[in-house]
Amino acid sequence: MLRTTLAGLRYRAVRLLVSSLAIAAGVAFVAGTLVLGASMNQAFYANFAAGARNVDAAVTARAAEPARPGSPAASSVPAPVLNTVRRVPGVAAVAGRVLGQAPLIGADGKVITDNGQPGLGISVPADPALRGFTVASGHVPTSPGQVAVDTATAADEHFRLGQLVRVVSQDGTVHGYRLAGTLDFGANRQYENSTVVAFPTATALAVTGQSGYDQIVARAVPGVSQTTLVARIKAAPGLARYQVQTGAQLASAEATAAVAFTSQFTDVILIFALISLVVAAIVIHNTFTILVTQRARELALLRCVGATRRQVFVGVLTESLIAGVVASAVGVLAGLGLGWGLERLLGAFGANVPAGVPALTLGTVAISVALGLAATLGSALLPARTATRVPPVAALGGSVE
Repeated sequence: MLRTTLAGLRYRAVRLLVSSLAIAAGVAFVAGTLVLGASMNQAFYANFAAGARNVDAAVTARAAEPARPGSPAASSVPAPVLNTVRRVPGVAAVAGRVLGQAPLIGADGKVITDNGQPGLGISVPADPALRGFTVASGHVPTSPGQVAVDTATAADEHFRLGQLVRVVSQDGTVHGYRLAGTLDFGANRQYENSTVVAFPTATALAVTGQSGYDQIVARAVPGVSQTTLVARIKAAPGLARYQVQTGAQLASAEATAAVAFTSQFTDVILIFALISLVVAAIVIHNTFTILVTQRARELALLRCVGATRRQVFVGVLTESLIAGVVASAVGVLAGLGLGWGLERLLGAFGANVPAGVPALTLGTVAISVALGLAATLGSALLPARTATRVPPVAALGGSVE
């Protein structure tokens, strides 16, 4: 019976191939979405950790409720805590990170906003290893009259190094600064799509109006582990009330926020991908229904020569299984390219997604193939059952109701 089924596939290959393209397209859409999500996650994990790079310990306030970074509701760590951390044995370097509102005025003379929210101002730590960003062009501000801005804002506003840019301080005063450089924050989601202006620490505190630091980060001397350093900081006088994390924990927290964004983004696309797979299943169902009807005399002849109902049923399902395997394999390969294309397309439309190498994981392959096979086999179940009802007498030439 298996040999008969395989031989029959050669004569129905064209019809099955055309119908299988629908399954392949549905699987490609699913696989492409999963590839996009995995690639974004991979890029986030590779790049988001700019804020945690070289950090062995981080001290933050225990906020009662989450607040937008830099907003007045966000909790801060008082400035004296910085000196307390600096005196902890095993600390090689320490920096207080300032984060607050610092609206930047664009080339059109208006404040640049994102969904109605003004831009953010940050401080530039003296220790380059603890800065949490990379310099894309120029240099970091080294005097109170200099600033640096994020690369996206500099490109959008056509800012040039050395030109005068204006920032609104917390008291509403507009100050002019020379643009010293542009900064790349990687895939860090902390700043979302806001403009970011970097100042020397003292200037950042004055402009943002912050009374303390958003975060205090420290590097350990060689030989002191992150866990040991965190334990020592927690034991320091007055620091028990603050949240102290290792650099690895800080990186993990940022990664979780990044992956949550990715999941929300890809879940929407995945819904449409599953809808396309359902449509493909309907196409396959109709195809097998027509094939069973056209093969009524052939199926009746098989019954005449000894084929059981079960063998006929399995034979039709075997055809659908082979078609599903081929379609799923093609769909997964096409999905790899589709995922890469979606990533570039989103970037071309200005979506804030990190670019990375397409990530085809074992989970993506397993899910995509399983969905493709389930859709194909599920669509062929009713036609296969109909095939078992073809009576042997139909081989004599009568029509089958």
